[in-house]
Amino acid sequence: MTILDLPIELLNQLIVTYLNGLDLHRLAKTCSALKYILTDDAIWHRLAAERKGYDVRPETMTWKQVFYTEARCEHLFDINRSVLQDRILAYLEAMKSPKTLKCTNSNCEIGLPDLWLCLSKGCTSIGCGRTKQKHAFEHYTYGRPHCLTIKINTLEIWCYICKEWIGSLDAHPLERAKASHILSCIKSASSHPTHPLPLLTTDISLNDRRQKERKMYIFGKKDPLCFVAEGWLDEWKEFLIGNAGPPGEIDNGGLVDGRGKFRGNARPNLDYGFMAEGAYDQLVEAYGGGPKLSETELTEEHHGFLIQMIKTWRTPFASEDDPN
Repeated sequence: MTILDLPIELLNQLIVTYLNGLDLHRLAKTCSALKYILTDDAIWHRLAAERKGYDVRPETMTWKQVFYTEARCEHLFDINRSVLQDRILAYLEAMKSPKTLKCTNSNCEIGLPDLWLCLSKGCTSIGCGRTKQKHAFEHYTYGRPHCLTIKINTLEIWCYICKEWIGSLDAHPLERAKASHILSCIKSASSHPTHPLPLLTTDISLNDRRQKERKMYIFGKKDPLCFVAEGWLDEWKEFLIGNAGPPGEIDNGGLVDGRGKFRGNARPNLDYGFMAEGAYDQLVEAYGGGPKLSETELTEEHHGFLIQMIKTWRTPFASEDDPN
């Protein structure tokens, strides 16, 4: 009796239970019959789900490709069906009274929109964000393995261990598929006729725009800079984290002097902030406004301190170039 004499169901069970990725690759090379068996995507579906917790598949991938994928945020796939059902119930309970919903810290009165629901099963924590009193972050830092949290009004996920938004536009298709699945399940439950809830669909509809513009906030030391009114930047940051709608047009009028040039006495981080010139140009296309205040227009006479500050910021420390 050989392995091929086993019933196909038992053979599949042995493959799924005992063989790792390398074993499967070797097994497929032993004979054409086993190679054919391993073309069945249902086997790879079971392997992906049982070995790695990968329970979703992007349309552009096979289950075999999913199995051999290493997700950037493995913590996301700790949210299995049981955990997701539990978190949906917690979300529905929280959203019964959105107007009175508060941070669960007993000393905090912060409400929507800056509230985050912990995605760990059985957890009752709803914390305010880091622009407020940071109780969602504090909940994670108390030593609990509760690294995933979801913003209640936008249904966007943040991982405190990976330190990034999960399922964003540039994420791996597998990660995006999982995050989209979680969002769609919550939205579906929230719109059920037995318990309709005032889901904040306007906020959710702007998620892709927020995710795209968040990348514009990051710039490197070699990027040419533009200067933007701090008031507008504050409004834009609130939009990026989902606490407000998109800001109005960029208004740098208060940063120019009588000559129409960048004021030499304007204060960094109080009157203005910094942004990569390429990102600024994209934001002007989206929001309009101006005027454009570029680093190339600075003069030693009027902006000597700022020029020196930028030069110091761009000068690498020895440790940055030292491989040891």
